[in-house]
Amino acid sequence: MFNLDKYKIDKIKIKGEEFIDCKSRKKLIKVTPEEEVRQKVIEFLQKEINVPEKMLEVEFPLSRIESGNKLRADIVVFEEIDNKKTPLLVIECKEPKIPLCNGVYEQLREYDEVLEPKYIAMTNGIDIYIEKYKEDDNEFLKLEKIPKYSDMLLNKGQEIIKEQKWIRCNEEDYNDIEFLLECYYPLITEHIDDKEKIEIIKFIDSLYDTSVRLENCGNDLIYIEKDNGNLNKSFGNSSGDGWNGLYRIFLVKYKENYYTISLGINFGYILVGIEDNTIKHHSLQLRLTKSTFKKIKNGYQVIHSGRMTVGNKGSVKNQIVLDYIKEKCPRILNDNRIILGDLKLDKDSKITDIKDFIFNLIEYSLLRDEIREIEKQS
Repeated sequence: MFNLDKYKIDKIKIKGEEFIDCKSRKKLIKVTPEEEVRQKVIEFLQKEINVPEKMLEVEFPLSRIESGNKLRADIVVFEEIDNKKTPLLVIECKEPKIPLCNGVYEQLREYDEVLEPKYIAMTNGIDIYIEKYKEDDNEFLKLEKIPKYSDMLLNKGQEIIKEQKWIRCNEEDYNDIEFLLECYYPLITEHIDDKEKIEIIKFIDSLYDTSVRLENCGNDLIYIEKDNGNLNKSFGNSSGDGWNGLYRIFLVKYKENYYTISLGINFGYILVGIEDNTIKHHSLQLRLTKSTFKKIKNGYQVIHSGRMTVGNKGSVKNQIVLDYIKEKCPRILNDNRIILGDLKLDKDSKITDIKDFIFNLIEYSLLRDEIREIEKQS
């Protein structure tokens, strides 16, 4: 999480309105949530990235490069080439409630087409996304963080985020359960039968195989805007345990808000992590057993009892959970059980083949977080 809270912005009140004395623009600027982020990013660039003040401009007009262009880039960091200031890094700033989604990225790329910097970044003060242009391949590579100014100039010291590619097992491997357990440890464990283990391995392959993306789709409650592939991440839960491993990452819109949803499987549990500007935790840890991964005709049905806890308050009454699900999403409730979906898998199944299950899993986890908030306030 990219947090700029340690930077405090001095404000001036004039006739009941607040202003910021912007040193870069050398004038008073009215306070807005986006302007506060912009000012904190400037502080960050100068104090932590060591950008010289003279090499940074705010609300840079693109008309200085392309006549008639009315756009302004939020922050531009320059380098000096042949005694001329040349764009090195362009940053688009948004207020904290705005997610870093495709629309913001496309806005950033508009600046890139005119300014042609080596680096582009976008931030809402909570998260940051930065890419470096690789001229040889004519593509942008995602970086772990903004490099120091001196490193950007010398093109060194940059950690490139590489998506974790998934290698599926071969068809003949399904005949060797011991080999499969070794390959997929610690994702699956011994507490289910061999037939179920093979089906869960098919599910794992479907979840982590990024050759097909699940994005720009959804149901009546959620919408997956972006499939960001696989990343190694770490989550905690209400008991304080840590869960490290590989997750499939989605940007999800729910009730006009955006969430980063991380889906994984580890030690025989399906894991659902939820992040926004206030939380990062596991909302659901569903252990796969004979009662939760139940054999049906031509496949398996994934079931959850509704059991959940709320921090120090402990367990929530099961009927409270079931009643809330019945009110908000009755289609996944049947006979006082949460039916997350039916999985009919083969060795070539992709995530799009289990999309209804993924939708249900995400919306159920978001609804569980709503129940947690209600219980905390009760």
